[in-house]
Amino acid sequence: MPAKPAPQPSETSVLTEELAELEHEQWEVWSRSLISQLLDDITPFETVKIRNRVLAKHQRWLKLWKPYSELTEEEKEQDRIWARKVEACVLEKKNAEIDVLRGKINPMEIDLSCMREACSAMEKEIDALKITNNTLRKVNKDMENIIRELEQENAELKKGSRP
Repeated sequence: MPAKPAPQPSETSVLTEELAELEHEQWEVWSRSLISQLLDDITPFETVKIRNRVLAKHQRWLKLWKPYSELTEEEKEQDRIWARKVEACVLEKKNAEIDVLRGKINPMEIDLSCMREACSAMEKEIDALKITNNTLRKVNKDMENIIRELEQENAELKKGSRP
């Protein structure tokens, strides 16, 4: 007999707020690290579009790099969305453990979908970061090649223009 669906946590429980605050702290550490890496990787020769996107993201995130308690309710709600997902997953696992202890279900039947979803979401984030990083590296290499070609053309022009 499969585990019954976990009850949904209350909309703004104390636990939800604590988890949201942790989520915000985790996001802040991650976003600071990511933007630092992207800003370090940008060269003066990056396309204007890529540079502007990274700089715009940086400016937007700068406004959010503050303690959870200082966020607006709208900003806090973004963290609460993820906190509620964690809370629902924990409640689901807790209920499954209780059902196992009561002999209602076999431990092998516990649904691991929450853990799979979390792993899948993290893998997608990692893939997105890899794509962004690889794109920046490719653009950088392309720009370096263009610079080399222009330097060669310039050198050839100088040789040909001498009397």
